[in-house]
Amino acid sequence: CNAGTYVLNQTLCVECQTGKYAPQALSDSCLDCEAGAHTNNLTMATRCSTCDGGKYSISSSTECSFCSLGKYSQSGASECLNCLVGFFTDQVGSSSCTACSAGNYLNLTGASNCSVCATGKYQGSTGQAQCNDCEVGKHASTIGSSSCSSCAAGYYINETSSWNCSVCAVGKY
Repeated sequence: CNAGTYVLNQTLCVECQTGKYAPQALSDSCLDCEAGAHTNNLTMATRCSTCDGGKYSISSSTECSFCSLGKYSQSGASECLNCLVGFFTDQVGSSSCTACSAGNYLNLTGASNCSVCATGKYQGSTGQAQCNDCEVGKHASTIGSSSCSSCAAGYYINETSSWNCSVCAVGKY
């Protein structure tokens, strides 16, 4: 018998089914492809191929499946992993996650997009789980701010998380 087959009852050569392989003729049965590998829907496979990054497979697979949104995998994966807090994937079949940009945040795992910081809040770093409050005397007047600004001369803010400066009263500065 040839590779890709097994010997049944020591008399008959039988082709390996999809998801199984035989590097040489084997006795009684073919081998299962391990999780993270596949046979490309071939019968009589002589080896298994490793799944590419962004894909995964279970044992005895004929092909690899794409990771869903918010998940990723490296090559040879048996499962896809959730992106961590502050990171996301917005495409099916991702091999890595992308950090949320400054001015954005993400406080969940396995997500497909980031949230924008609200007015009065900011985030100056990438890959973060939350936005920060602007300190007293500073403001973030637009959503998605990566920093807070001081009020212009003649204006003030006396609370945190503010987005609007107030005009100083007559005689005050």
